Amino acid sequence: MLRGTKTDIERITMDTDTSAEKMLQDVHAGREVIYSLLYRSFIMTPDEDYYRMLESLLSNMFPTTKGAEQIEQFLRERISATDKAEYDLETQREYTRLFCMTNSVRTCQSHYESDNKLSREAPYDECLALYAAYEFPVDESHSEDADFIAEQLRFMSYM
Repeated sequence: MLRGTKTDIERITMDTDTSAEKMLQDVHAGREVIYSLLYRSFIMTPDEDYYRMLESLLSNMFPTTKGAEQIEQFLRERISATDKAEYDLETQREYTRLFCMTNSVRTCQSHYESDNKLSREAPYDECLALYAAYEFPVDESHSEDADFIAEQLRFMSYM
């Protein structure tokens, strides 16, 4: 049998709801940060701002979070590099090789989903319709299509 007044039980229930709500807000805020970092990862080569974002993200992650160890190792390698400029240049070269100079990594949804494996077909239109449904403004500061993975990650951050 519960002991206590109805007011005590209501207060405990309210505290639990507030705590759960706060935890849910924290989770969603963390997701926004992750999606923003991923957006940034695909849209620009790594620079000082990018490394600061990684450091900030790492400081807010649980040590057991999947991927935290790899981020920490990447940052540790950069910090311990005798020539940071050369390390950064090599990172930028690798980024460029993967995402800018080849078609080895397809970065647009329509390349995967269209029957002809071309961009700006039906899957592209579906992507635009989804953005419009949520009044999401497409970033036109880059030359990539709206179904570019970075733009989709920015959309996830927006959600």
